[in-house]
Amino acid sequence: MPQKYRKKPVVVEAIQWTGETERFLEIFEFMGDGNREVWREGDCLIIDTLEGKRQASVGDYIIRGVKGEFYPCKPDIFRRGYEPVEDASVFPEGISQLPLSKRTKSALESAGVKTLTDLRKTSEEDLMDIYGFGFVARQEVRELLGREGE
Repeated sequence: MPQKYRKKPVVVEAIQWTGETERFLEIFEFMGDGNREVWREGDCLIIDTLEGKRQASVGDYIIRGVKGEFYPCKPDIFRRGYEPVEDASVFPEGISQLPLSKRTKSALESAGVKTLTDLRKTSEEDLMDIYGFGFVARQEVRELLGREGE
């Protein structure tokens, strides 16, 4: 028998494609140095997503997901599923809301890593310098962020 489910609240970053060159450069920057998997074809963007190449038309939003992946979203779907967040450092992007063990959350928060954005910006070497941050914590973070193991 089917069950009902509610989507977990999550904060994502997104930028709307306007078709303008300046906005393309902003999107290129938004996707970061290591993720330049976007190119322009006329008024459309082609984005290499986890599911393959996807087209973004003018008006579509480009979303960075919780694991750092990028994908396009039609504006009507985006408006139904997302709303602006005034303070993304509070809820739900805060470390306390992430699917990590209590010990890992505590170690991250004590080191000043308060949000998912902070965590994404922290190198693996810096994470290893955090007191109480061991193998299990490293594996949890790798899984959450989709990072490859060594």
